[in-house]
Amino acid sequence: MTESYTVIFSSRGTNNNGVANLNSITYFVNWGAFLPQQYKKFSVEFIFKSENFVGNLTDNGFVNMNIGRLQVYDGVAMSSNIGIVYPVSLVGNTSFYNSTNNDNNAFIIDYPNNQNITISLKNFAGANMANMPNYALVLNLVPLHNE
Repeated sequence: MTESYTVIFSSRGTNNNGVANLNSITYFVNWGAFLPQQYKKFSVEFIFKSENFVGNLTDNGFVNMNIGRLQVYDGVAMSSNIGIVYPVSLVGNTSFYNSTNNDNNAFIIDYPNNQNITISLKNFAGANMANMPNYALVLNLVPLHNE
């Protein structure tokens, strides 16, 4: 069985400090409390799911996260955009934002050097995604043993 570590960021948690705008929340993560420092690099996949929203969500966008040094490229430059999220419409005029580990490629990070992690949700034009409901972002980190 492959060794892995899971981190869940929930907009409903106490980390959001009552922030009204769920498009940009800073979380505190004590990486050293659960992530072994003997590993220098990790392969990361994520899933994202929001609560249902009454109405039709229409933005496609990026999950942007400053977790330390990422090896993610947006065109030819390094980026903090770790992947996309997209709306899913349901019967009854409701919808939610979604992204599975099949929608985005895994990416490589160095051991996180930032304990204050800001997660921003922006549409492709760079503006905040509209009507952002509460969400959960789940990161799965797999150590790269040969690094």
